[in-house]
Amino acid sequence: IRGLAAAREMTDRQLQLTIAVNSRGESQSLAPVAEIERLISSLELDDIVELRGLCDTNELYRAADVVVIPRQEPTKMAFPVRILESVSFSTPLIVSTMCDMGQLVEDCGLVIDPAVPEDLARAIVKLAEDPVLYEKLSRGCTTALERYDPAVSLATIESVLMER
Repeated sequence: IRGLAAAREMTDRQLQLTIAVNSRGESQSLAPVAEIERLISSLELDDIVELRGLCDTNELYRAADVVVIPRQEPTKMAFPVRILESVSFSTPLIVSTMCDMGQLVEDCGLVIDPAVPEDLARAIVKLAEDPVLYEKLSRGCTTALERYDPAVSLATIESVLMER
């Protein structure tokens, strides 16, 4: 959210944003959403940020111009499915440096330091103001999707095992 505030300042309050929070369940979503709402209000972002709550993931990806995964925890995680979901809709990504996500989006996204809100701001503004870069990353989604195709992955694993 602080990155969005910085992006708004960088664009002279002309940037229109929608944040979609899609939670897995009501008990998990109540506290974080309330915290997000307070932060949005305290940063005076009410007029450019919309919280949609629980909604259809495909609908979100179809409507999104960019998907942001600002993960801040350095703990390892399984392959981030949100990256595959995003690239399947040709939606460029902005991801954090955590968990090697930058390597996963080299063709289809930008990488930010999650501890520096201005990094997110610069990435948002860059994609909003550079249609050539946006289109390049959007086309790169096809390359990324092909790279992570299950059949391709299986063939790679099989070839490695056959070499042994």
